[in-house]
Amino acid sequence: MPIAEVAEELRLADLLSRPYGKLSAGQKTRVSLAKALINEPELLLLDEPTASLDPDTADWVRSKLEAYCQMHAATVVLASHNMAEVERLAGRVIMLEKGRIIADETPRELIDLCSYAEQLGRERLSRGRVEVAIRVEGGGMGAITQAMAKAAIEHGAEIEIQADVNEVLIERNKVVGVTLQGGRVVRGRALAANLNLKLLYTRLVPSSSLPPEFLTRMKAFKCISGSFRMNVALSKLPSFTVLPGTIAQVHHGAGIIIGPSLAYMDRAYRDAKETGWSREPVIEMVIPSTFDSTLAPPGAHVASLFCQHVAPELPNGRSWEDAREEVADLIIETLDRYAPGFSKSVIARQSLSPLDLERDFGLVGGDIFHGSLSLNQLFSARPMLGYADYRGPIRGLYHCGSGAHPGGGVTGAPGHNAAKAILSDLRLGFSHLQ
Repeated sequence: MPIAEVAEELRLADLLSRPYGKLSAGQKTRVSLAKALINEPELLLLDEPTASLDPDTADWVRSKLEAYCQMHAATVVLASHNMAEVERLAGRVIMLEKGRIIADETPRELIDLCSYAEQLGRERLSRGRVEVAIRVEGGGMGAITQAMAKAAIEHGAEIEIQADVNEVLIERNKVVGVTLQGGRVVRGRALAANLNLKLLYTRLVPSSSLPPEFLTRMKAFKCISGSFRMNVALSKLPSFTVLPGTIAQVHHGAGIIIGPSLAYMDRAYRDAKETGWSREPVIEMVIPSTFDSTLAPPGAHVASLFCQHVAPELPNGRSWEDAREEVADLIIETLDRYAPGFSKSVIARQSLSPLDLERDFGLVGGDIFHGSLSLNQLFSARPMLGYADYRGPIRGLYHCGSGAHPGGGVTGAPGHNAAKAILSDLRLGFSHLQ
């Protein structure tokens, strides 16, 4: 959308040339909205977006936001006390009181609930107490990477899939590209690697190109926080003994952890250390279909299970190929104890042992964090002292994955920081890239 059109609609023509810091709060709101509308993003985080606007402009903004949601499958996270605005923009409403969820309904259900509450004189559920409204669109976690890919392509990026890298190419002590399986060479000024750094430096980078002390560190880099993952298709939501019911409740949309005590979790760790896996595993369950109905047919659901503890390598020479389904059965049985009937609701399942996670996704040892988050592998020591600035030991090679600070988790921080390092080197005359 042209800036002139947005400026005219939001009455910003006289504001765009002023220093942002000198604008009033209402003016800053309108300028921020204009920037959001120009870029047409796929994710909008809005806090009282129309509070400082006149009624006509506010209505125009709401119509634009509504159009974005419908045309671009955009996700809007909206904080608002305006119930009419919530009803128009939100598909789901979470009401908070002092940080505690007191309602989780559709907008229409909430309006009916609020009307009933008002009749009873319960002010805490009055319309003025609506604090957070969330609209969730389809696509699951994959929608995030798809949105990133779309934005990258719009800025000129080319993305290839099923293009396995066979070797990192190095010429005159500088990374110049990669060789793909099949022999095709892709060249570039810089290479940002987001795979496990132990995998990168022990399998893809020629050892003769690395400083001996760095190669020694990478060979000894610990990837021992193994995990067992399961994806299950369910005929219904689980009913837990502590919170029974198969109708969607607030906890069904949260991370549900089976780890009732510190002693339980300690036993799980010790079991895995001695026998290869926990007899009573710690299980974290997420049910994304409670928010995204596109992931399962009506009435059915999908859940992912993150299970600990498991050893990357089993004792006595046993293989995870032989133990995979035995451990998967144990996990389902464990859930049955806390959610009776869970096993009967499982329509299908996918089980991923540490071996599968390494073989299929490059997660060495089944470690989803690309290396244990121990004190000797954190902060300035991730991956090694002297190399925590996202630059590898070879010019033109950068670390942008979980093996770099601050480590694992869906933060985007390693990639963000690596990008800043690359841009900094480019601005400084390619000193690190030449």
